[in-house]
Amino acid sequence: MKEMNRSTFFKYSALPLLALALEKCSSLKSKPFYQKEANFSPTVLVIGGGISGISAAMKLQEYGISAQLIEAQNYFGGRMKSVLNEKSVSAELGAQLFNQDMKEIINLLEKNYLENSPVYGEGKNFSLNSTGKEVWSEDSNVYEWIDEEKFLTKLDSKATNQDFSLSEAIDAMTDEKEKRILLKNMFRELMGKNPDLVSTRGTYELYKRFNSERDADELHCENGLGRLIESLIQKLEHAPIHSNPITRIQWKNAKYISTSKKGVIESNYIILAVPPPIIQKISIEPKLPQAIQKAMSSFDTGDMIKITLVFKEPFWRKEGWSGSFVSNAFPGVTVIDSSLKNQKQGKLVLFIGAETALGLSKKRQEQRKEFAYKLTKQAFGESWLTPIEYHEGIWVNHPWSGGGYNSFVKYGGKPNAAEILRNYNTNLLFAGSEISAEFPGYMEGGIRSGYSAAKQILSKIKSQKVKP
Repeated sequence: MKEMNRSTFFKYSALPLLALALEKCSSLKSKPFYQKEANFSPTVLVIGGGISGISAAMKLQEYGISAQLIEAQNYFGGRMKSVLNEKSVSAELGAQLFNQDMKEIINLLEKNYLENSPVYGEGKNFSLNSTGKEVWSEDSNVYEWIDEEKFLTKLDSKATNQDFSLSEAIDAMTDEKEKRILLKNMFRELMGKNPDLVSTRGTYELYKRFNSERDADELHCENGLGRLIESLIQKLEHAPIHSNPITRIQWKNAKYISTSKKGVIESNYIILAVPPPIIQKISIEPKLPQAIQKAMSSFDTGDMIKITLVFKEPFWRKEGWSGSFVSNAFPGVTVIDSSLKNQKQGKLVLFIGAETALGLSKKRQEQRKEFAYKLTKQAFGESWLTPIEYHEGIWVNHPWSGGGYNSFVKYGGKPNAAEILRNYNTNLLFAGSEISAEFPGYMEGGIRSGYSAAKQILSKIKSQKVKP
């Protein structure tokens, strides 16, 4: 049985590439690469320039299938977005962490000469309350508070088609009120939403598809995931199109006609590598089957803000702190040490979810900065230093990603919505981290989902079956 730890319910690894020189990373930008012009009549149109769409386009190219990647935003990478300095990364504004069982992201990083290092994990952890901090014992694991047997009993007590909220599930997991509060606050950060609004069965489906016994937060990229995106984009045969949202898709004369402000693209196949809530902004004719529409509408987007504070040194380690803590005073706030192995600077990352993120998103940046400073100063007291850099990623009501970390199945939606979209086997396919059969909600899941969609198209072309 899998251990119910933080990675079980899925936040964002690779073996350290100790022998690779940083100069190889620098060469990625300087190496000339000549792409063909964008193809407005490809075999496959891949809509969505995040890691799923990029992965699908790469794999189709590998198969020798003509593909064109198109993105609504003015950059590629979706929720993978970095603030880069000369050879490393100042901050990851979106996705960041992965583990050693996530082989596809590891493979891509290795092939592109990007280094990884373990996330710092030594020292004392604590929860921060309005009255002070409560230190956890060295072997403490908050998810060990969860009685999985009680949870499964609760699950079995419901009819197969009867869902219930994640809050109700948490109430069934532990008898202690304080632990319930802390768990709900942590899930606010993980899901980006109040657990009252999240489907228990949908979340449990995610848990079952997390194919690892390891902590998901093991490793991060030394050089910045943005460099990976840049390198992958450069290797596509046809120049990808950005700043060009698709507004309408029509099936006519055994072709898809996709309309955007820069013109019309004709294709035999489409991969929609876009979060389900965003797909609903596109007019698709004829309309998708009712079951598919219901599956898409089952997803909601999380509210998430990620703030990185850079300090001249990791001052918290001097007093034996790991840098990691959970806030009870502000629901949905978790902090970790994100310092890079080969730098003297220290970094703290604040993951802020649900109501707290929604409230802060409506304030000015200076007010969010004040919040981050005040919270970390309260946590570490007199040893606190003024940050030398501040970076933030706002993933709340985002026009093209919806929010962060991913879309999730809401309470009242179809718990198997991801499976329904994943198995929709026509010339229009879905891809994305949310619906991946493995590691859903992670970069790894996004990559695998893109590969899977490309493989399905290869199979269709080989069998010469064409249907709308």
